[in-house]
Amino acid sequence: MIQYKINTELFENYIKNSLYNEDKENQTTRQLIENLADCLKSEFLYTNNIVRYKTVKNCLIEWLGGLPSCIHIKFSYNDIIKLYKAMEDENSFFDDLSEDNQDLALNDYFTLVAEALNSIHKKETGINIY
Repeated sequence: MIQYKINTELFENYIKNSLYNEDKENQTTRQLIENLADCLKSEFLYTNNIVRYKTVKNCLIEWLGGLPSCIHIKFSYNDIIKLYKAMEDENSFFDDLSEDNQDLALNDYFTLVAEALNSIHKKETGINIY
């Protein structure tokens, strides 16, 4: 397992700015994160998916990989590496990373997004998404 440190506050701000709906300009972060949770429930949290992926967290991670319309996050390999570099606490880990280790870091991306969404949801509503 590779070790890297992403600035959590910066990453959560990136995620907050990525939340989307058609009336985004007139909505609070709480409304946007609640919209995302509703979108997840209506698009992906079916009994078959919960059985297949075992947990709501795993469902959220899989759903994010399908690029849902209520959050506009980076998804291309190069954009994610650039994002990691911008969010990195010490600004050196991703500069010299081998391609194999970049792949490992990229595999964590949707998990990091899910964890940030859960944290934001908890701060805004007092409850976890998963």
